Amino acid sequence: MAYTVAALIVLFDQITKALVEANIALGSQRPLIDGFAYLVHAQNTGAAWSLFAGLTWSRFLLAAISLAAAWLIAAAMSRSRHRTGTVLLGLILGGSVGNLIDRIRFGYVTDYLQLIFGNYRFPAFNVADAAITCGAILIVVYSLADKKFLDRLLPWLETKAPPADDAGLNRRIRKQLEDADLPADGENRS
Repeated sequence: MAYTVAALIVLFDQITKALVEANIALGSQRPLIDGFAYLVHAQNTGAAWSLFAGLTWSRFLLAAISLAAAWLIAAAMSRSRHRTGTVLLGLILGGSVGNLIDRIRFGYVTDYLQLIFGNYRFPAFNVADAAITCGAILIVVYSLADKKFLDRLLPWLETKAPPADDAGLNRRIRKQLEDADLPADGENRS
């Protein structure tokens, strides 16, 4: 199910980016909800909010980071014991792969949705960005609501200490002492 979600995010992301590139001139905008939501056509060579944009090395670094993130998320999905959490990881994986495809093919990511809140223009984003953000926010919400959520989502990072096996430990210590042929209490072996 989670891999299906990831694949659908990649597909929807790539289709919407292709439609924007074919129908909206670079740098222009069209109102969706005038004064609030706009379709724009922007090319982001940086990371989120255009961080590192314009740096020649950023394309390769960001692609490598995206590839590593996708690999780690896929590994987490394969080991997870939480169905909802795995679907949320699928959102993040799909978004990461969607933007990675753009970065490898073009050297930039196409952004096309922009929201305006009063005088503040939220940076343009795309379906992949929205999937990553929603998946991450929902993982945080679930982990705050359910203390065992992260243990089931990422079982190899269990936050609980393993139960102590005092009896087993004491048996091993006694066995080592016996094997060492040490004198018993009060006994002198000279």
